[in-house]
Amino acid sequence: MTDFERWLKPSRALSPVPKSNLYYQTKSHRSSKLFWRMKSRRAKSDNSRATTMIEIIKPPTDYRSYRVVILPNGITAMLISEGSEDDTDMMEVDDELQEAAAALCIGVGSFSDLPEIPGFAHFLEHMVFMGSRKFPQENFWDAFLSKCGGESNAWTDCERTCFYFVCPVNSFKKAIDIFAQFFISPLFNKNSVDKEIMAVDNECRMVSSNDNERARSIISHELVEKGHPMAKFMAGNVKSLKEDPERENVNVYDKLHAFYKRMYSAHYMTLVVHSIESLDAMEAYVVKIFSKIPNNEIPKPMFIKPPFQERSLNKLIRVVPMGDVQKMEVIWALPPLMEHYRARTIEFLSLLLGHEGKGSILSALRRKQLALDIFVGNDMTGFTHNSTWSSFMISIKLLEEGIKRYDEVLAVIYQYIYMLKQKLPAHVFEEQQHIQETKYIFNEQDSIYSYVEQLAENMHMFPPEHYLCGRTLFFEYNEQLVLDCLDFLRPQGMLVMLYNKSYSNMINMAQEPWHGARYKCQDFDAPLISKLMNLSPNPHLHVPEPNPYIVTNFALVKAKKSTLYPVVVMNEVSCRVWYKKDNNFFLPTAAIHFNLISSTLSKTCESMALSDVFLTMLLQTLTETLHNATLAGYDYSVEGTPEGIMFIVGGYSEKIKTVTKDTIHALQSLEVEEEAFKSVVVHLKQVYVDSLLNPLECARAVRYSLLENKDPSIFERFEQMDELTFPMLQDYISEFYRTLFVEALVMGNLSIKDAIDIGSMLKKLVKKPLAEKDFPMPSVMELPVGDFKCLIPAINKEDTNSCVVHYFQQGLGTFLSTCLNDILSALMMEPLFNNLRTKHQLGYSVFCQPASVHAVAGFMIVVESQAHKFSMKHIDDLMNKFLADFEKTLETLPTDKVNSVIESQASLLTSEDGDLFGEASRFWQEIITGAYVFDRPDQQRQAMDLVTRERLLKWLRLMLTTDKRRKLTLMVEGCTRNNCKTTAPQTSQPLRNVNSLLKNLRTCPVNSWEPKQGEKSSGQTLGEQDYITNFCEFKTKMKILPHHVVNE
Repeated sequence: MTDFERWLKPSRALSPVPKSNLYYQTKSHRSSKLFWRMKSRRAKSDNSRATTMIEIIKPPTDYRSYRVVILPNGITAMLISEGSEDDTDMMEVDDELQEAAAALCIGVGSFSDLPEIPGFAHFLEHMVFMGSRKFPQENFWDAFLSKCGGESNAWTDCERTCFYFVCPVNSFKKAIDIFAQFFISPLFNKNSVDKEIMAVDNECRMVSSNDNERARSIISHELVEKGHPMAKFMAGNVKSLKEDPERENVNVYDKLHAFYKRMYSAHYMTLVVHSIESLDAMEAYVVKIFSKIPNNEIPKPMFIKPPFQERSLNKLIRVVPMGDVQKMEVIWALPPLMEHYRARTIEFLSLLLGHEGKGSILSALRRKQLALDIFVGNDMTGFTHNSTWSSFMISIKLLEEGIKRYDEVLAVIYQYIYMLKQKLPAHVFEEQQHIQETKYIFNEQDSIYSYVEQLAENMHMFPPEHYLCGRTLFFEYNEQLVLDCLDFLRPQGMLVMLYNKSYSNMINMAQEPWHGARYKCQDFDAPLISKLMNLSPNPHLHVPEPNPYIVTNFALVKAKKSTLYPVVVMNEVSCRVWYKKDNNFFLPTAAIHFNLISSTLSKTCESMALSDVFLTMLLQTLTETLHNATLAGYDYSVEGTPEGIMFIVGGYSEKIKTVTKDTIHALQSLEVEEEAFKSVVVHLKQVYVDSLLNPLECARAVRYSLLENKDPSIFERFEQMDELTFPMLQDYISEFYRTLFVEALVMGNLSIKDAIDIGSMLKKLVKKPLAEKDFPMPSVMELPVGDFKCLIPAINKEDTNSCVVHYFQQGLGTFLSTCLNDILSALMMEPLFNNLRTKHQLGYSVFCQPASVHAVAGFMIVVESQAHKFSMKHIDDLMNKFLADFEKTLETLPTDKVNSVIESQASLLTSEDGDLFGEASRFWQEIITGAYVFDRPDQQRQAMDLVTRERLLKWLRLMLTTDKRRKLTLMVEGCTRNNCKTTAPQTSQPLRNVNSLLKNLRTCPVNSWEPKQGEKSSGQTLGEQDYITNFCEFKTKMKILPHHVVNE
């Protein structure tokens, strides 16, 4: 009998977690109740009404009303009202400016796939959206949401499937009826089967280059016990859903209805509905509509068999990654812990083993120049956290030396584990308990779109009273349960996965059958296991010290008056500080933005490359310095631009000045070492390569390298890295600090004095003020009139994913051009998706969006596809044809639909900021761009009133008229069956090839334009005049547009 089976035996005395009264009374230091309890209401007990369930516990800052009811058919529904519980006491709101949302989650997922059709549950999720008896049109749902400005999505996990949508309140009643019909009487149109199989296949291929997905496939294929549902291929593709079933005479379509009736039963479902109506009104139509979903009265499928035997998990697997990464993952199998959520065991161990401050595993490894970053815990997806097991993983981003000495890395990990077994630091749990309670009480509200999705899943995981807080709170400390789990973290039961490109040269590599991941699996050497079991204590390791950033004062600062927009409260030659007291959210939070403006950064490509090195080393220092602050609820970010280095600090107002002071101190006292410099240079080259492996990101990088005047491209920075020396970095840092100007924004629950104090701290960074006339300003290159194409081979020679981007540059932006692009995107999205994705099946991702660059207006249309399915020319031709046809679509579109979309976009402009940090970010953009249009939404709303169909058509025709438009087509072509490499390229070689390509870009290879199977040849031969044949020469002919801000 394994440890897993012993754990799962009913006779085993698990460490009990006693009931707590934490949520019904206060802790001694609080003067008011911690959480409010919603009053229950009895419903009439008949078949036409729902049964009201237990109360829901919610924080006092949540003004919404909640009700949980069970529908007559067994659906558990949560109703959320923005108003009060009484019809007569509803909030007065403009329903054109409000959104409503709903989510339905089914307690069945890919674990329940038919054995003969892997991926069938995921396929069913796709087919559900393809019409119902009441609304039979295939794209009726997408068209409806597009018209009203809504959106929807769905996902399939191992044991759950979730569908959700959001739309304006005035369209919600119709939307929820359409939505419900998918589960009452779905059509499963036979004509949609092949199209949705291809959609699933495209989705699978898009993620097949993701190293995390590939690793899971290796685990499923190599290590999971046969017969366990985790051993199956769950994503689905054309092979599992079409080719294999046809070969075995299995009719996929015939299986759909039976599978739906078995798995989509009402009593497996949870439903969340969020609107502005009263709870009684919502309950009435929810019961009326959703009670029609059938209940098959069959018990839900259950899975309890453990996925691993300890001996099967005790392996070393070397993996050839798609990305240019050096990483080690150590994975242990814990028993399923979902029922023990109150103890937060995984999260507590993650806090300890994943701590990044002094004395941590990461700190010790960085000291040895072995590692850069660490992630510990469980991602809480269905694969790693389900009813059969809970994964515990330590993932470490290693330096080159770390991969070679991975045994030393393992030794440090086990030294920390053994230290914890001696004495657990209970104070860390108590701190986190307080932190999470505070966060739960004062948490800014999520968008209702993501909120309903999360709650619908929560209802499958937690009891009703914890639907809202079950994911968040640390309920009780259970030391014995933690020690029980630590016993599973032993050398004999660990799986170690090492990722390195150099493994491609190893012999006898295995290949996972679905994603093609290549790996080598072997047993551990007995001497290494013995060594790891007999380690001496490490003096550099210790448990976390008490957290000095924990907040206890939540008082709101009083102000004599508050302003609608930020105002300048400090204006000196070296520093300018903007300030705004919060008068919208009334929470004890604050946001501080500051920009260190320097003329050093944008001087040369060398200086920008050195800036990247400097920022990386600074971030490593801040990680250790501010880790406790991040645990206590503070966030920070650092971003380098050609104009300066921007910092954002956000969190509770009580200690935000302390966090800011520590950030500034880290800047002032940063000490760089040569060995660390060398490691960072190697690391950044890998980061550059990784950022370009995704074809769309590669296209974006090429576009910016063409359009940006001062910001060197990733390609140029990569080349520059080999030229950098440590003395150059030292000189750069000195020069950066020599001449500076600091601009800051202080917002939230802080006083003017606090803002001035922060400005005084920032002033100390400045040795010599940078004159405002010398501020570097971003500028954009103007595309010449005409159509220009650029074909680039994908960097990853094993990836079939490709993309085609049509980018239109539209001149200096205005309020009106911004509105026109927003409306054009909203009108175009649904027909674009329906035409290129649904009808032509070009790829899973098809979209359009505005694409402004430094206030120069732009618009782009994107198709992500696979090179072995369609040629670049075929995709390009269909995109051009769609745009030409869309002009006719817009001409004939009913006026009420055009006006409806305009009104929906206008309502988005009127929507309030979701939280303080969103508001601060909006104001900060106005400051750093120099536009200072703090009432931009109002200004754009006025411009929106000027938009008519005629203006839209005129605007669209600028993109269609070849003698006026400025168009750039970027095509990143993945590998085809003929040109895919079976071995990974050398680390730096791909980028060097692309960089040389950009310097002297030649015409496309002929086979890129040959039609694939099923395509029709246009009979045209494209010549060099259609391409940019010399990148640098082309750029020299472009003129620089004047620096511009959108302020009219």
